[in-house]
Amino acid sequence: MRILRSLLVLSVLVACWRCQPPAEEASAGIPSFLPLKTWSTSTLTDFQTDGTNWQIVGEVYADLYQEGNVDLVEGEGVLVNNQTEEAHSHIFTTMEHGDLELEVEFMMPKGSNSGIYFQSRYEIQLFDSWGKDSVQHADCGGIYERWDDSKPENEKGYEGYAPRVNASLAPGLWQSYRVLFRAPRFDADGNKIANARFDSVYHNGMLIHAGVEVTGPTRAAAFEDEVPLAPLMIQGDHGKVAFRNIQYKAYGSEALALSNIRYELFNSPGETLPAEFDKLAPIQTGEVEEFNVSELSEENNHFAIRYTADLTVNSPGDYLFTTYLDDGGIMYIDGQPVVNDTEEPGGQIKRGMVNLTEGNHQLILTYHQIVWRALALVEYEGPGIYRRYLGGRMPDEWQQAPPPPITVSPGEEAEMIRGFVRYQDKKRTHTIAVGDPQGIHYSYDLSEGTLLSAWKGAFADVTDMWHNRGIAQLLVPLEVSIENTAGIPVPNTSQNNFQYKGHQIEEMGRPTFLYAYEGNQIEDRLLPSPDGTSLTRSISLSESENTLSYCLAEGSDIRQLSNGLYYIDGRYYLSFDEQNEALLNLSSSKGKQTLIASLGEEGLTYQMLW
Repeated sequence: MRILRSLLVLSVLVACWRCQPPAEEASAGIPSFLPLKTWSTSTLTDFQTDGTNWQIVGEVYADLYQEGNVDLVEGEGVLVNNQTEEAHSHIFTTMEHGDLELEVEFMMPKGSNSGIYFQSRYEIQLFDSWGKDSVQHADCGGIYERWDDSKPENEKGYEGYAPRVNASLAPGLWQSYRVLFRAPRFDADGNKIANARFDSVYHNGMLIHAGVEVTGPTRAAAFEDEVPLAPLMIQGDHGKVAFRNIQYKAYGSEALALSNIRYELFNSPGETLPAEFDKLAPIQTGEVEEFNVSELSEENNHFAIRYTADLTVNSPGDYLFTTYLDDGGIMYIDGQPVVNDTEEPGGQIKRGMVNLTEGNHQLILTYHQIVWRALALVEYEGPGIYRRYLGGRMPDEWQQAPPPPITVSPGEEAEMIRGFVRYQDKKRTHTIAVGDPQGIHYSYDLSEGTLLSAWKGAFADVTDMWHNRGIAQLLVPLEVSIENTAGIPVPNTSQNNFQYKGHQIEEMGRPTFLYAYEGNQIEDRLLPSPDGTSLTRSISLSESENTLSYCLAEGSDIRQLSNGLYYIDGRYYLSFDEQNEALLNLSSSKGKQTLIASLGEEGLTYQMLW
């Protein structure tokens, strides 16, 4: 889920009063959202610093166990603060920003500390908070406190905000932030009229802040004043830290303006949008303030509308329009179709891209109503413009609060739930999720014997399995979920030679999964480690007729680190004892690396850490 990218789908879904939500169909060659821009990590040209601690490298590896330890690999693509006692300067972007959407990956060595300062003044904390049961404003994801030396000692720090959950991963792994920041507002005389605000902050996909105002610069800010525009700053004097894939959208306030909206209302008894409106006689005409299709006709069914309006563009560039027209329609700009939803009745989410010059344009929106509700929504985003409605909004009576979440927690024994889960952006249907009393949970594909994902803490949100007839049927982890990259553990399995034989219940209600494959009987057991830091997987064979090759991990960067751990694309670690390491083979082909275990009757046991 990206920050702004969920707004349209959510707004349409809450409007739907039928049993089925509107379908979202891909528009060939049209992106779902305008792309973010990228700050270069090939050179330092997009940044300014007076220190030598900031460097461009190809890779950074940090030791899970040794504080502040990093290994740097020459190349480009990663911005690293290789801080020393002599060199520990901050770094600033050359671009100044107001409202900003930021997506970034970062990596914290063990014990490290840093921060990202929006407008060089308002800090989202970076910290090694792995494994903490409770977190404060100074932990990773916290909005750091403000500071006033004139106050009593125990009151100097104030207004710090802890993250809602601790979403931190282990030191040396790549993590992510997605932040939507609103800059403070000022009147024509320069007086502040609205505070800075973090509309949303996601840490590793988990929402940790929403709508948090900051009344002034946080502690250790580069400046104490507040301004409309200023550079982004990354702290360089508290600890080593690395960044990659730094992307952003900078927003202004020049929205599209729609005026002189005129309409023609037609009878339309057919099942499709009229082909030629000019040959029809309207039964009603007039002017309106918005695309209010549900209010123009006294009949609920079988009518068509053609809107004509003036569209004023202040910021030239590429614009992405997204429509939901129930039961179909076409949007034209300057006579050219931009979004076409006429393929089938029922209304689809459709998109279209167009480059608009500065000045005035003509917009035409046609709409067809067959039965049930009447709804026309148009949203857009453009250069420096947030996604927003054009010519209307969601009707108030159709906006509903989200349902109370339905959650499941394991008791004294493991909780097992059959259902669907999302893995690598696809729905897996033959799955089971296992919630363990010790707080380490996982999802598993029974049709392939695949460990799909694992997470710690709270177990599962099953709202999508039950609310509104359970259309999605998705079980969603309540904490940061780490996807296993192995794919199918037994290469080239098929329905003919790979058979799921059920599972047997062990101590504390934990399952052991049973399979048959080419004469081999396989047992797959997953247990939390005693210290709660990892998931232990034991694969054993009985009645074995031959050696099996198990794919344990796939990725572009798999390697054994000096501490013995296997590093899997910076997403998680695998740990093996010396006996099991002898079974491993790391191969490379066409840019992909594969970690394979050759299993006989002795089986294999390893740990997954994150």
